[in-house]
Amino acid sequence: YSLENDWGGTGATVTMFATITILYLFGSAKETTKSVLEYLVQHPGISIGIITGYFVAGVVWSFVKWYFFLSKAKEKALNQMKERKNVSAGYFEEGFRIP
Repeated sequence: YSLENDWGGTGATVTMFATITILYLFGSAKETTKSVLEYLVQHPGISIGIITGYFVAGVVWSFVKWYFFLSKAKEKALNQMKERKNVSAGYFEEGFRIP
């Protein structure tokens, strides 16, 4: 979403951390947060697995979004080229073809 619409995800990240902080300081989440953090410290294997899974999912998501972004950009570029040069089926000068 951010790449396609020129919007950074910083606002969402800041909002998430602000919400967690406010709930921790003023809400009933203090004990829950404390117990979750204790669990993560006492079980480092699970903690590492969760963090690794989070980053792997992020990388996969990034590649998927990048693929769709490039596909959309390619279609847009081909349409612009066809309009300018009146080219059909993706063929250009001397047998050059866009895959």
